[in-house]
Amino acid sequence: NPFRDFRHSISGISETVNTISRTQNSISKTVNDISITHNGVSKTVNGYSETINKHSKTINDHSTTINHISLTMSNISGTTSWLSG
Repeated sequence: NPFRDFRHSISGISETVNTISRTQNSISKTVNDISITHNGVSKTVNGYSETINKHSKTINDHSTTINHISLTMSNISGTTSWLSG
């Protein structure tokens, strides 16, 4: 029966289209998952970067404080030697 054969081939084409559609959805989901992972990694890297910047600022602040203390000690030393001279 040619009509039955025709229906059978239409059914096969329909199955193929459904399979392609499912594959595309799967690929789309994978791409989405990769994107989410990439964003997570990006956030983590930004977090590390912020932490490093904070540490760097703290070190600079300590350095400034040490310089002030050093300058003060130098002034005290100068004053002491001037007084004793």
